[in-house]
Amino acid sequence: MSGWLVLRNLDGAPVDLEVWRAALSRIRERHDSLDQVCNGACALGAWRRQSGEFSASGRVHSVSPDKNARVAWIGQCVDDGGDATDEALRLTPSISADAASKALALNGAFAAACLDERQERITIVSSRFAHYPVYVYRSRDLWAASTAIECLIPLIGSPRIDPAAVNLILRSGELVDRMTLVEGVEALPGAIVLQVDEDGVREEIYWRYRTEHDAAISRRTAVNELADAFVKGVRRIEKATERKVIPLSGGLDSRLILASCERPEEIPSFTFGPDSCRDARFAARLAERLGSPHSGLDFPVDAYPDLWDDAVMASAGCFGLRDMFILPFVDLLAERGDVALNGLLGGGALGGEYQQKSWRQAPNLETLATATWSWRSRSNERELIDALMPDGRSSLEAEAMWRNSVTADRSGRPMERLNDWIVISRNSRYVNHGSSFLRLRLESHSPFLDSDFVDVLLKTPLEWRYLHRLYIDVLKRVSWSAASVPWDRTCVPPAWGNAAVLGALGVQKIIRLAMSRLGKQAFSGALYADPAIWIRDEWKAPLHSILFSDESRHAGVFNPEGVEAIWRDHMDRGADHSRTLGIMAAIEILRKNAFDASTSRPRAETDAISSTVGS
Repeated sequence: MSGWLVLRNLDGAPVDLEVWRAALSRIRERHDSLDQVCNGACALGAWRRQSGEFSASGRVHSVSPDKNARVAWIGQCVDDGGDATDEALRLTPSISADAASKALALNGAFAAACLDERQERITIVSSRFAHYPVYVYRSRDLWAASTAIECLIPLIGSPRIDPAAVNLILRSGELVDRMTLVEGVEALPGAIVLQVDEDGVREEIYWRYRTEHDAAISRRTAVNELADAFVKGVRRIEKATERKVIPLSGGLDSRLILASCERPEEIPSFTFGPDSCRDARFAARLAERLGSPHSGLDFPVDAYPDLWDDAVMASAGCFGLRDMFILPFVDLLAERGDVALNGLLGGGALGGEYQQKSWRQAPNLETLATATWSWRSRSNERELIDALMPDGRSSLEAEAMWRNSVTADRSGRPMERLNDWIVISRNSRYVNHGSSFLRLRLESHSPFLDSDFVDVLLKTPLEWRYLHRLYIDVLKRVSWSAASVPWDRTCVPPAWGNAAVLGALGVQKIIRLAMSRLGKQAFSGALYADPAIWIRDEWKAPLHSILFSDESRHAGVFNPEGVEAIWRDHMDRGADHSRTLGIMAAIEILRKNAFDASTSRPRAETDAISSTVGS
């Protein structure tokens, strides 16, 4: 996938060519094009593939009349006319940390690094939702940022996996705030403008995801405005890209996207899972109803291990192997399209998925922090994870980090602040990595992150979104046909209304409880996937080679005795530790590929250059 790297010597010394080459060493091996500019204390580089990239991505652009400003860009901005990236490129050099409001005009998925060669100033601008990750490393005299974490590893004298991050991700499945798995490297949030020059490092958040409902808005008005804004956002993407594909599930998010397209018959759709699962059955019916050329594909379980390395590096190790369902289908999607339309943020924001009934009535954020920790952590794994920690780190330490993050903004209604925190935290640090897997071969757009749509959503009362009530009304407003096809979660069409939806969910819950008491699993034929079984069968050998290698044992990220205990509990006793084992393996793959293969060295003090370097 395309990306960029930028660095500046904080002491003003010229860039060291050896250090620069080391940072780009692995990128050179895998990409067709590499643009580089080195000027005094600064260096800027961008790379791209020959195909499957937005036209401006992975290039260094000269965007000022005097050729003084250079922008390394990835992504695409859109407006009512379609592709608005050229205008965004011209705007980027004029955005500063002191006047970041201009960045609000940039709608779409992007990350930009601008080099002012005369001032030797670097400016980083990220989109509202950090669609593309930006990682930052700083030492005493060096500052560097990249969209690929592996580029920063060679700049660190003695890189190591951060034990605090390992402790948190094993217990919650996620990282929070700016944490990464690499000690000393942080992930920038979305909607940020950051500047680095001789005066130091400055940053500003130019926009915040903040629910502040408009008491004057009626439910009907909200439904109409949300539906209109969503369709408008999808049509912008349609105009901006020629060959589009859509991963189509039996759920609501992808069906709303496909139904919003002006020409769904021109957009191939693909559903992953066995023929018996609800996704495959209902997605096929939906595609037929809307006219989309559709393909159903079962999981080639044996194909995953060969794809893990690239996926882990694309997600900086923050996404466990268990949930990388889309990996073996990315090549097929890339054959049929250049851009995938994904449903990122749909259920979480419009659908109210982060509103459990007890949470809505909580008196304060502290109570909600405790509740969400219980939601994400697993008490039955606590002792096993304790045994994995070589330095004795506890669940209490990880929980404290989680709680501090949840309660950082105490203004306003607790449930609104929690919902906003989950949307941003889960989107930027976890769910968004699903898009990075698509970007291994093609590009991706997220219509639910369209600026105009989100602006309407944030003024809509949170209560209306509870249990997908508002979502279903919006879907019916956009397309009654799409709403008339059964929903995988309920097996009834959303068009039947909330009473039918809730009734179906209630009946299924009763059946599941009854079957579990008999020691059986309800609806087993409708299961989407079962990675716990895959780990015991097809994935057992490759996972064992990762977790029990001599290199892993010597690296000391996990206690060998702890690894053996959780492995045995999953394999021999039938417990489901697929999430934890998948995260452990991702951490080991990151360590092996980024650290062991790195040409890491302390910064050299010679071979400085101050000229443009060709690719």
